This record gives sequence, structure tokens and C-alpha cells, in this order.
Amino acid sequence: MTLEEKARTALRRYLIRCHKAISAGYPEIANMAPENAADYLIHLRDTGKITLTLETVGCQIVCQIEDMDRK
Repeated sequence: MTLEEKARTALRRYLIRCHKAISAGYPEIANMAPENAADYLIHLRDTGKITLTLETVGCQIVCQIEDMDRK
């Protein structure tokens, strides 16, 4: 598995695990199953429609989603 594949797997796991918190800030995925929402967000990232930024705040990881179409 390449480093890119490992990073993608880690991102997908994070998005699934934190679906509820992420969907509060990105309501388009609120009614999706966590697995489908993660795949959808990764697809949007891969096609350049959003950027996903993971940052640490204290001892938590926070995901920020920026919609590139709204810029």
C-alpha cells in the first residue's frame, strides 16, 4: 500500500468515525450513511469541489470543509 493509499484510508476512517460532528458543519451529508458520506466527501475532494483540512486543536483533530464553488 502506498503512502497516498494509507492517507486516504486514514482519512476515510476519520470521516466515518466523526460523521455526526462533520455533518453538523456540512449538512449535505447529514442524512447519508457514514460510509457513503465519507466516500462522497473524498470524491468531492478528488474532483476539486471541496478541500478537507485536518487540524489539531488541543488534543482533538478537527475537520474543516471548504466548498470551492462558494469562493
